[in-house]
Amino acid sequence: MGFAAITGMVLSVVGIYLVYTTFKETKAANVIARQAAASSATDARKSRNALIAADRAIIVVTRAIQELSEGNWTEIAIGISNQGKSNAYGFQIFYTLASEPVFRAKTRFAHNDDRICADGKDLVSRFKIRNPQKYPTYIIGFLTYSTMGDANFKSYFCFRIAATARCDEYGEIVGKTLDRTECEGLPAMT
Repeated sequence: MGFAAITGMVLSVVGIYLVYTTFKETKAANVIARQAAASSATDARKSRNALIAADRAIIVVTRAIQELSEGNWTEIAIGISNQGKSNAYGFQIFYTLASEPVFRAKTRFAHNDDRICADGKDLVSRFKIRNPQKYPTYIIGFLTYSTMGDANFKSYFCFRIAATARCDEYGEIVGKTLDRTECEGLPAMT
């Protein structure tokens, strides 16, 4: 009976050691699996970003035009050109009116446009501004948009409003086209 008890104890110790070894190896396998998953996620993210960079929409604000004033308001039309390879959508225009051409990250107004600007196409987005109190005034801001893979990008702009558009003696609108202006601190497109 003593021999059976000692044999049982030895087998119990061997069993405990085997259970301990199994847990230890399982923990090591989980660490390896986590590292492999993280590496796969990083590779997938890099592949997605490379695909988006190669085939995304690239939106450029090409021009700005002001219409004739209606009371205290003037409509501004911003020309948007898609120079990329895919469609863009979900446009939001953030802008402010400033007395000098200096970009400050804080914008005061927003305009949403849900239309799609197809690959290689142009789009005009319109919004109204309150007539400036003095001239020249600068309309400074950025346009955000989405493209393939729901990636978001920004395109910055700065235009000079020299005066309110008006009709001359021949009935033609003078001062309609706004001048693109260099703007201090304006970030590069993303």
